[in-house]
Amino acid sequence: PIYDAAVQEGYNSHLMKFPDAKKPHAFPRNHIDWFVGCFGIKEACNSTCAQDVKACVGKNANPSSYSKCMDMDKLRPSSCTAGCAPTKEMLILSEIPEFQLSEGTFGTPVEPKSTPSSSRCTFGTTFSPTSSPT
Repeated sequence: PIYDAAVQEGYNSHLMKFPDAKKPHAFPRNHIDWFVGCFGIKEACNSTCAQDVKACVGKNANPSSYSKCMDMDKLRPSSCTAGCAPTKEMLILSEIPEFQLSEGTFGTPVEPKSTPSSSRCTFGTTFSPTSSPT
């Protein structure tokens, strides 16, 4: 699978399998929150926000309750900064996937690794975004 190939190439890779997905590669519920949280696009929500969202959603993962609790016009806790990225702990209140996190991190990007000597990627020594691979 692509996850294994990415890990072998030295990338910080994330694989999440969502139990309710009707077909492979289907978006999870509340997918925009998953994208923002997983990729670390924005600064993560603080721990108070996470606890308040947890209290709002309740004990069981529920996509509808999570969505309502995160909606700025409805129930979103005031402790949640506008635009903060949901944490893994918050997102599993929506639904609980199986996680494979190659670096054990979620959200905050990690420093890229050097290309391993076993890399299958080959580029000329003067590679630039406009050059062709060799």
